[in-house]
Amino acid sequence: MANDFVFREHDTAHGLVLGGCCMTNKDDNAYPMAHSGELCIHDGLSKRELFAAMALQGLVGNSSLDTTTKEDAIAAVKAADALIDELNKNKGEE
Repeated sequence: MANDFVFREHDTAHGLVLGGCCMTNKDDNAYPMAHSGELCIHDGLSKRELFAAMALQGLVGNSSLDTTTKEDAIAAVKAADALIDELNKNKGEE
């Protein structure tokens, strides 16, 4: 199945390892791509930026919150950082 594909390659030039076995680095590209067996990094959103944008979308879309856009942005970045921290818990022990 197409959905079963997971990156498991190691890119020694960039020191990156992709896949479920690895730590989530906030600065890693959110959408890395492999071409012909080699990792090809594309500019774009980092994982942290993507997670923050997703959190911000939820915060801005919640009309029951009485917050400013600046407060929403700060909360979104904190949520992104907390998600990355949680994703990395116990990764070194597996």
